[in-house]
Amino acid sequence: MKILFSALLLTCLLNTTWAGPLTTEQLRSNLITNTWRETDANEWTGFGLLMEFNDNGVATVINNTHAEWPAMARYTWTVDLQRETPVLSFRDYTGSTFRYTAVQTLRGLDLLPFDSETRTVVHLSSGNRVNPLLWTKTQQTLLGSWENTIAATAANSQVPQLRFNVDGTYSLSWGHINTSAQVREAGRWMLSKCSDFIILMPESSDTLEYAKVRLISADEMVVEQLVVTKGSLVVNKEVKNMFFNKL
Repeated sequence: MKILFSALLLTCLLNTTWAGPLTTEQLRSNLITNTWRETDANEWTGFGLLMEFNDNGVATVINNTHAEWPAMARYTWTVDLQRETPVLSFRDYTGSTFRYTAVQTLRGLDLLPFDSETRTVVHLSSGNRVNPLLWTKTQQTLLGSWENTIAATAANSQVPQLRFNVDGTYSLSWGHINTSAQVREAGRWMLSKCSDFIILMPESSDTLEYAKVRLISADEMVVEQLVVTKGSLVVNKEVKNMFFNKL
């Protein structure tokens, strides 16, 4: 029992020293080497807000639900010291700057609006570390056409086909097996830096769609997506796995 309490005390001390203020260099390093997402632990383990920071000074913010951010936007980002506290600044294409005090927490980072700036606190958890080799391999594997024959039923024999192009565009088509498919949706796509999420940005919509990569090989892919349907009384949310084969 004494050993157990000693171990628990040591864990608490380690956690206490781990959370708290960061130096500017520590913050820059953490931002670049990890992916960051705002999640809802009560729902799917996807993201409401995803932030990716590149060492060239450009950050990509992908928004699924948060009203204060566009669906997808790129910013220049900097870290500087303000009153002995590291402050993270985002600058958009219009020249507007949004500043946050960054505080390290046990799960990741909290971004607190700096001074009197009136925005909500962003609670970020760190995702998988950035692996450029894995990202390049997954990106190359995704290129081409994928077919989901499981989606076809006796009542509906149309088969969805998803094609990822090297120029960053995609198309979603539906058609009968062995016949030409009709494009129903087109837009741009990207793979998150952690290689966990495929993000689709339809050209006909201001919102985006995304799915979590569960498995991918040269000829097989399984992705997980939160499917939301509005019933007569409640909103139904269901996590579904979708299976694709490479054509």
